[in-house]
Amino acid sequence: MKRIVYMLNGYLSSIRRLAYNNCDYWAVHLTIDTDVEIEISNYFLKYDIPKEVIEIKKIGYDVVKTFFDKFIVEQLKDNTENQVTMLIDDIVEYYGLASTTLNPEGVWNPLLEGALEITVKDESNVHESLVYFLVEIEDQAILTGFGIRA
Repeated sequence: MKRIVYMLNGYLSSIRRLAYNNCDYWAVHLTIDTDVEIEISNYFLKYDIPKEVIEIKKIGYDVVKTFFDKFIVEQLKDNTENQVTMLIDDIVEYYGLASTTLNPEGVWNPLLEGALEITVKDESNVHESLVYFLVEIEDQAILTGFGIRA
């Protein structure tokens, strides 16, 4: 699964280039050894500029879709709607690929079933808008972040 997350991260980096480097998109692999909220908090404590976790809440794919709209669709205005839709479909497919690689009999695409939205206090002032969401896949997870640079 780690390899697929690395590939997703590379794909998101190429989309950043299409947004004229005005945005940042990233994905990281997490292993959930204990409670998911503890693992998320521990992940953010690793930074030089800590991001304090304010809230973690369950969201549906409809909310994730609004993140795609705000952070990707609106930022790629020079591209056609069909091109942007294809890019988002590709992103969604990575979560399904990660899930079925980990367990072919498991959930086909856990992102479509929902995610955890993570609200953080970020004092770095790098992004004017920032969102994180986490998709759990058995005892692992993909933490994805989207940011519009300040």
